[in-house]
Amino acid sequence: MKRNHQQLKEKVRKQLVEAKGEPSQQLELIDAIQRLGVAYHFETKILKILHHIYETDRQSAQKNVNNDHEDLYTTALSFRLLRQQGYPVSCGKSPLCLLMLWKVIFFRLREITLLPPSQIVDRVSF
Repeated sequence: MKRNHQQLKEKVRKQLVEAKGEPSQQLELIDAIQRLGVAYHFETKILKILHHIYETDRQSAQKNVNNDHEDLYTTALSFRLLRQQGYPVSCGKSPLCLLMLWKVIFFRLREITLLPPSQIVDRVSF
């Protein structure tokens, strides 16, 4: 049983390493690991990944590079995971962005299936 436990930990560690080029995959894997309650086994690796994502996003913002390639779910997940670790992140400056991010986090935490981002924007009224 102890050997099986070690094999499973190594398999998860490998998945974290293999997802290196894809921040969205890394974020989803970190989220799953945390929800399963086993993040303490991978704490150092998770912190390194989140720090790298934070630094990459910060450098992109300083260079005025827009990360439109990320979907709203990935942005919200990144926002939540980085905030949980104490990083000073912002979702953006527009009120619409803040509202959409709040909706994604609100519904995600309650395990409700979300509408596609285009439908959320259509239903938002000011």
